[in-house]
Amino acid sequence: MEGLTEKVLGIIRGNFPNGIRNDFIDISKVLRIYSANYPDEDISPYSVTQIILGHGIENKGRFYFINESELDEIKSLFNKIIKKYSAIYYSAVYDRHHDLFNRVHIFSPEVLKNVLRTSLNNYFYSEDFCSPKKTVRLDDEVKKFFAANRLVSLADLQENFPYVSPDKLLKIVSDTKMYLPTMNDKFILQNKIQFDSEEIAEAEKQIALCITENGYATNDDYSLSSTFALNSEIRPKDIRNLVYEKFLAPKFSKRAGKLFAKGNNASATNLSPVKALRESIADKNEVSANQIFALANKLRINQTITLGGISCELTRVSKDLFIKNSLITFDVDAVDAALTPFVRGKIIPLQAVNSFTGFPPVVGGYPWNLFLLEEFLRKHSRKYKFIAPAFNGNNIGAIYPASMNFCDYNELQAAAVVQEKIPLNMVAVENFLINNGFRLKKIAKVTENIISLANKLFK
Repeated sequence: MEGLTEKVLGIIRGNFPNGIRNDFIDISKVLRIYSANYPDEDISPYSVTQIILGHGIENKGRFYFINESELDEIKSLFNKIIKKYSAIYYSAVYDRHHDLFNRVHIFSPEVLKNVLRTSLNNYFYSEDFCSPKKTVRLDDEVKKFFAANRLVSLADLQENFPYVSPDKLLKIVSDTKMYLPTMNDKFILQNKIQFDSEEIAEAEKQIALCITENGYATNDDYSLSSTFALNSEIRPKDIRNLVYEKFLAPKFSKRAGKLFAKGNNASATNLSPVKALRESIADKNEVSANQIFALANKLRINQTITLGGISCELTRVSKDLFIKNSLITFDVDAVDAALTPFVRGKIIPLQAVNSFTGFPPVVGGYPWNLFLLEEFLRKHSRKYKFIAPAFNGNNIGAIYPASMNFCDYNELQAAAVVQEKIPLNMVAVENFLINNGFRLKKIAKVTENIISLANKLFK
């Protein structure tokens, strides 16, 4: 019988490279070839069936036959792979070593899977992949790799998981609840993102203030510049979304890019000092800066919240004086026209407007200065926009055409740096921004973020 088996197997391997079916047609063909090769020997269909069932590896109704040396070669290869990599997909193994598998007449990952299952029974075999242990999960293995590396690209993953298809890896990192994409085509685990807790607490207060004044708050109403700087590789809009989900969602709802009060969660304790400040100036036509800041100090309100809180009531016409909004009127088109020679379609600091000779008179008789210009830009201009890191009394901020849009003040500063072709190093960028009135002081992590944005967004 041993000689018979070897003869039948030889016939099958030589004439059925794509596998043989255990049916009447294929068995009849084996019998004809056997009779032609060995005319003096008799063989039954039952014998052929038993040899096929006993020695073949079945897949989708076909049986495949691999000799011992070929099988040893496959087993050796697979043992080496599985010792080094924890998740091995049959399709990836087949693609990377298709020359070997084609030579031994394995023409699909499904056949390879059945060969491995039959020959190596000390591993765990799932539908799509094999692993040394049943507990291995590809998403867990990928997460472990991210835990050891802050930023990871698809190329990094493919190098570390060479027997997993890029599509499967991309699907895992596309889980936005676990990973975030960065600006340099890499990904980061969300739990590795850093937050400036003091800045976020201040942002919550500013949002609540704006909602009290306007009914809603926008991105321009609060700053996350420090948090952006801590995560310079990530798009600001993604950081904003994450900050909202992790910190702001319990208090505020978000619709069409605006934040609104949620239920009764707004803190009356935080808002009552601002209300008290506004009530104290509601019946006044003029208020000095000293009076406002002295009252704010008693109410324990900082300058940024103070200036934002009174903006809907008062216009700052000089460093020392605020007046009721209704007492001042601008010729908006004429003022915009007077600004055009300064702006010239670019981003400029507020302090770049160094002459008001061509500006039209202000109804109310107040002379032009940078404080008054900032108020005009914030409340009236049709052609230009103004943005600053926060309300301030130092004329810090930037003017730019209304056609331009920036995610935040750091992005604007990065655009200004590129616009003026400033060398992208710490000293040059900080000197440019501070000397020209875009910033008041040096903050290393903010500067690093601006340089990163200049490199990645505007280069």
